[in-house]
Amino acid sequence: MKKRFLSLLCILAFALPFVAATPCFADTGETTIGNITYQHDTETDEAMVTHADSGISGDVEIPGTIEVGDQKYKVTSIGDHAFSWCTDLTEITIPEGVTSIGNHAFRGCSSLTQITIPEGVTSIGDYVFSECSSLTQITIPEGVTSIGDGAFSYCYGLTQIAIPEGVTSIGDVAFRGCSSLTEVAIPESVTSIGGGAFNACSSLTQITIPEGVTSIGDYAFSGCSSLTQIAIPEGVTSIGDYAFSGCSSLTQIAIPEGVTSIGDFAFNGCSSLTQIAIPEGVTSIGERAFNNCSSLTQITIPEGVTSIGEGAFAYCFRLKEITIPEDVISIGDYAFTYCSSLTEVAIPESVTSIGDNAFYGCVNLTNVYVREDLSLGTGSFLNVSQGVHVWCYKVLKNAEASEDGKVHVAIVSVEDKDGTDITASLAISDGAMGDGYVIDEVKPSNLTLKHTLTKTEATPATCTEPGNVEYWTCDACGKYFSDENGSNEITAEDTMLKAIGHSYESGRCTVCSEVDPAFKAMIIEGANGKWQKGSEDGLSFTSNAAFADFQKVQVDGNDVDSSNYTVKEGSTVVTLKPSYLETLSVGKHMLAIVSDTGTAETEFTVLAAEGEAVDSKADNDGDKESLAKTGDDSMLPITVLSILAVVSIATGVFALRRSRI
Repeated sequence: MKKRFLSLLCILAFALPFVAATPCFADTGETTIGNITYQHDTETDEAMVTHADSGISGDVEIPGTIEVGDQKYKVTSIGDHAFSWCTDLTEITIPEGVTSIGNHAFRGCSSLTQITIPEGVTSIGDYVFSECSSLTQITIPEGVTSIGDGAFSYCYGLTQIAIPEGVTSIGDVAFRGCSSLTEVAIPESVTSIGGGAFNACSSLTQITIPEGVTSIGDYAFSGCSSLTQIAIPEGVTSIGDYAFSGCSSLTQIAIPEGVTSIGDFAFNGCSSLTQIAIPEGVTSIGERAFNNCSSLTQITIPEGVTSIGEGAFAYCFRLKEITIPEDVISIGDYAFTYCSSLTEVAIPESVTSIGDNAFYGCVNLTNVYVREDLSLGTGSFLNVSQGVHVWCYKVLKNAEASEDGKVHVAIVSVEDKDGTDITASLAISDGAMGDGYVIDEVKPSNLTLKHTLTKTEATPATCTEPGNVEYWTCDACGKYFSDENGSNEITAEDTMLKAIGHSYESGRCTVCSEVDPAFKAMIIEGANGKWQKGSEDGLSFTSNAAFADFQKVQVDGNDVDSSNYTVKEGSTVVTLKPSYLETLSVGKHMLAIVSDTGTAETEFTVLAAEGEAVDSKADNDGDKESLAKTGDDSMLPITVLSILAVVSIATGVFALRRSRI
């Protein structure tokens, strides 16, 4: 038996070299050509690259087809880890027939500088090019629809990348640590950006997030220390934990109205951020969401927020004011720790608890307003200003019940930071608690309530507009006072002066000079006047329009030169000069005195000089109407004498004829 066993071992030992030298393709479906191993499928005639020798180096071209025996196989895929950690590989050419590249396929190829992904590839697997630290650029083909987790993570040399329109998702940590990447254009087709997708892209200065994205994942842009601005689209509803943490160059960001939650550490360390508006839909602010935003000077928390997380605004050294809305129920531990510029804060009635060390290190905090009997955490005001006053209030009327929409309160006590009553005399303004609050009463006898007054200068009433007397208004309670000390309260009606109304004279208001709409310009003296040629006196007319409104004189529709008349006050007296009247024809004419307030008109008549015969037909025609209307009989003696002369001549002629007969 022993001999037979030894014989079998000898046979195997002799045959082993021959077995090793013989390819085993038919059984395993694998073959190695050069430094690359392929797995082939005899049914589909397709092959996949499964492994490359770690010593492979330089430029490598993967063939489009391989031959195994007398059979050809088309290379269509590169398997998981196929070239991973081939650190001497500098360039690789992938054939056009390849449609898929497996996970980690080229991971750790630290010398790889260039690679072309063929058009047929539709997806880039997880960590495919991760840690290809020498890769400076890569073009993703149009057919790709997804970029896997960590696909290009830690490609330190990658400066730019074009993501095609067909891509719909960018996986977690897809570009993490691409510290040379300066700009990325994310196409509109993308609807999701994975957690940490651009984490630690420290050279990235700007990025546009497409409208289709609805959420920004955890760590999505954390550590993008060169990012100065980013636009978050309207469709986004949530901002994940650490989403923009460490974006130390980010100066401003607009959070869209649809966002309902801001994650923990979301804007932690955004040390250049000076202001931010939290939209109305947000209901919770995560832990340390704005921690160490050291340039933030003010922030308004919307009405819907119910909780402020632990350390939410810690180390916001420049934060000078903050408004906490009525819906907030709890303020977390260390929420405002070391907000060293904060001088006062009003805690709304809705707050039921303030966490430990909530205002620790707020060394300039001098006034805190809290509801009476509020539960304070351990050391809530530890290491704050020694002179801090904690004013305890009681709500008299909430905002919904008050006419001015403000919360009206009474101060019931004032304490120091250790909870000891302060008995010294103090004065407090009714608007001390800021917008939204009015202090109506102070209960302790050592307190005095003062109004915050704004002076309104006296304004005289006009003809049409009311005026007002000098008065003061309280900015908080809205009351009116006639003195700067707020001791003499008056009503709003007391401050008003009624409009005085117009006082018209000669067509204008004597106060504001407005034209009287009912005024009609007319000739009040000298209407239908007459002037006889040869007269040394002028012809005067008086208009009821004011002298100051006088414009011009017209006769028969033509403007009269000012040298041909005089004009004087009372109201407006115009005298046509004789020299001008001499130029007018005998007969009727129309005079107009034109003023800003209207035109006064009348007729006047020019008569012929006394004893003057009117020989010309034109003159006779011009005077016919005048003679008829005025009843002038100066031509009657001449007419009678003419008739007598004619009769005498006729009689003489007749007598002469009879004597001859």
